[in-house]
Amino acid sequence: MIASEDHKWLARNGTTAHWLHTKGIRSTALDDRFRSGRKRGRRSGSSIQTRICKPLKVWNSPGSYEDGYIAAALDGEGCIARSGAASRGRIMFSQVDNPMLSKMQKCLSDMGVHYTKNIAKRKNPKHQNCHRLYISRKPEVMHVLGQTQPVRLMPKFDIGECGALHGMNKTAVGVASKRFIGEQRVISMATSTKTFIAEGFASHNCDPDINLMVQIDQTRFCAYENCDAVEADADGYQINGIQVSNFVLPSYFSPRHPGPWDFQKMLGAGMPKLRPDGYLSIYVLGQGWTQTNAATSAKMRMKAIPHIGSRRQRRTLPRDQWEKSTK
Repeated sequence: MIASEDHKWLARNGTTAHWLHTKGIRSTALDDRFRSGRKRGRRSGSSIQTRICKPLKVWNSPGSYEDGYIAAALDGEGCIARSGAASRGRIMFSQVDNPMLSKMQKCLSDMGVHYTKNIAKRKNPKHQNCHRLYISRKPEVMHVLGQTQPVRLMPKFDIGECGALHGMNKTAVGVASKRFIGEQRVISMATSTKTFIAEGFASHNCDPDINLMVQIDQTRFCAYENCDAVEADADGYQINGIQVSNFVLPSYFSPRHPGPWDFQKMLGAGMPKLRPDGYLSIYVLGQGWTQTNAATSAKMRMKAIPHIGSRRQRRTLPRDQWEKSTK
């Protein structure tokens, strides 16, 4: 993977996780001189190697016969659980004991997906027993849906129902090597949640220290954020059945630019124009960071007030009043 030196990764250290810049990553290539144990006071190389959380596998785009078979089987005989905290978000496939059931089990096994099976026995001897396959692990639910894209089930899937991804300590992988490849052009990507997963790795798209701003007028500066001004779900669009956020274009931050100012061409002007439920982080000289939003409801206006200890609230404080997080 290619990343800038200040890009943040979710690194694992024992049972705790923390955000780490690329420049702070240690690879096995840096640890060779410590492997022999000749350096007094140093542990083996594996103890100083950075381990980065990789909660998801990288899956292929749908296209194989097996992908199509799984998608058709799930659309016809599958469902996504919507009730019960323990089962919410899991996939269930039901079928009697026949070649379709055997084929489905083989396709899932070949994909490397873990599933459980139970048999619902019928009291009436004229009816066949129903075999049910369950895909419950959250990363594998996303793997199956992302790779096979079942048309009927995709709109029913809400990633928010999956909750937190646990067990990332087990899926963290050590960095084998890191090298500088010279100055190159990279793309800055941002999400409204400030985090995202790329190539299976947990990444952060924004640093607490805003280092790129655009001047609005003599006293106000706007944070150079990609999605905040147009982050409403209603303004988004779909890629392969997955809803993604709209985003502003560089022209949004250019005064007197004729537009368009966002990808979906919904904005009527550049900054500080906002779409409904959008917002901007504004730095006011002599006051610090504040937020302006396009919220119209009392609920959204209350949501715009930063929580104590949040990044937006910390921005309003002098740096010497910041306290380090204990998590």
